[in-house]
Amino acid sequence: MHSKLEVAKRRESKRTLFRLARITEFSALFVLIPFLYYLRLFPIRVLLFLWILSGITALYLWRHPKVKMRDLLRWDVPKEKLNFVLKRFAILAVLAALAVYLIAPDHFMDFPIHRTQVWLVVLIFYPIFSVIPQSLIYRIFFERRYRVLFSKPWYFVIGGAITFSFMHLIYENWVAILMTFVGGIFFLKTYLDSRSFLLSCLEHSLYGCLMFTIGLGRFFYLGSGS
Repeated sequence: MHSKLEVAKRRESKRTLFRLARITEFSALFVLIPFLYYLRLFPIRVLLFLWILSGITALYLWRHPKVKMRDLLRWDVPKEKLNFVLKRFAILAVLAALAVYLIAPDHFMDFPIHRTQVWLVVLIFYPIFSVIPQSLIYRIFFERRYRVLFSKPWYFVIGGAITFSFMHLIYENWVAILMTFVGGIFFLKTYLDSRSFLLSCLEHSLYGCLMFTIGLGRFFYLGSGS
């Protein structure tokens, strides 16, 4: 009886140490580093760090026994899930465009009108160089590595959205924080509901390209101010 109690205590101690180690890792990666970027104290450029971290993430997922990397490239999405994502985007795109047109008409569509070639380059390369690594880190890796820290599914979704938005602290404005918090909920929930990495990337790309098109991209430049 005494030995069983000791075994139980050792197991509980291991679980506690595991949880503390995972919380420490989570805090360093998703709280400390973004905050250091905000203070301009982190020495690596943001995009470069994003790709380094996504590379490490991809290696972790490749070695994970419950993750099959080839499944990430499969487009096996229920029609109703795709329709829901596209309909929600269409509605919000119209509302967002109307809001920009009414509130800040000088900025409405200024990027595609005045810098058309650069805008087209952004639309092509933004999904590849920004969305894909963010999706790997903040959806796939985040779920596999840190879901154990959240006791309920919605705590996990909200925690993921907060984490995703906190990364955008570097842009120094509340608009980027608010929009990426809402987007973080959408993108993570889409992935969890569909189990489709590609659908989550598509949704993320649609909203990101929308921001750059209708005049909200200025909130996603370093030093954009508040």
